[in-house]
Amino acid sequence: MDVVGMEDVVLGQYVGNPELEGDGALGYLDDSTVPPNSSTPTYALAVTRINNERWDGVPFILRCGELMGGVGVGEVCVCVCV
Repeated sequence: MDVVGMEDVVLGQYVGNPELEGDGALGYLDDSTVPPNSSTPTYALAVTRINNERWDGVPFILRCGELMGGVGVGEVCVCVCV
């Protein structure tokens, strides 16, 4: 498996959507417990590859984030792009 470098990673922070109501309208920085200048990532995506003939050229994309599926929702999804 390839070593994951920063060029293979995307980090982010969720923002609110003013068209929604409730928690969906608020972003990470809208939380009163979060410092207003926080740069803490709430989302990460990494791409890696397995170095063998069968998986040659196939990216494996790993992602996780706060509030991706809603409050109290957890999910593991394996997507193979061939």
